[in-house]
Amino acid sequence: STLYAGSRWYGISMGSDPAALADAWPFAVGVLGILAVHEFGHYVFSRYHEVQASLPYFIPLPFNVIGTLGAVIRMNDNIPDRKALFDIGVAGPLAGLVATVGVTAVGVTLDPIRVSGGIVSQVELGYPLLIRGIAALLGEQVVYSDPNRIANPVVIAGWVGAFVTFLNLLPVGQLDGAHIARSLLGDRMSTLQLLVPGALFALAAYLFVFEGGNAAVLWGFWGVLSLLFSRAGSATPLDEAPLGAGRHAVGILTLVLGALCFVPVPIVIAV
Repeated sequence: STLYAGSRWYGISMGSDPAALADAWPFAVGVLGILAVHEFGHYVFSRYHEVQASLPYFIPLPFNVIGTLGAVIRMNDNIPDRKALFDIGVAGPLAGLVATVGVTAVGVTLDPIRVSGGIVSQVELGYPLLIRGIAALLGEQVVYSDPNRIANPVVIAGWVGAFVTFLNLLPVGQLDGAHIARSLLGDRMSTLQLLVPGALFALAAYLFVFEGGNAAVLWGFWGVLSLLFSRAGSATPLDEAPLGAGRHAVGILTLVLGALCFVPVPIVIAV
């Protein structure tokens, strides 16, 4: 499904040659590589803390411009203490961010793509500070004055990594951000969790009123999801001993890096 999504970014037509789908492999490898590194970060630290966890399950979504809904692992075990909850929760986003930086750095050095028709010509991506910063450091760009030119699809794979990282760091339910916040704040996490849907709905309302509705539906949808996620509850460690200063510093750094992955209007599809 990521090969198919990538073929749309590359402008590959499979009508006469279905095997041409394989030419979209750089996008597919970039997206799946970032997701795999993220999930194996969780998996490795689950094993380290002797918490039973599955290998990653990848979720295909072939009929969109990304090709996937991400990946998950299942933990069918108790979390022994806050240290384990923190390490397992933070390992995925940090590992995924390292992979995102690497993929983006490679992508910005590759030639941009010229689009001519198709759904990708109707898609406009908003690049967060993380992606723009990497491009600027390397003396490259991700946005072009020519509307028919777009960044190389490998950069778009990096965009996917940044977007998924931000969503995963929302402190609700069983998302990574909730594991990090729960391990840092303890029971005070429940108050923070209540604020997330309101913030997302407020963002959606602002975009609807002042930005022509761009991405308002997206954040409204995630506001509803965050309400549902919060009802499912968050992980509760057996030992509530607080964390040390080192893990607090890593947690704050992770949340700051997650903020660099945020952009108010991440994607607009013209209709």
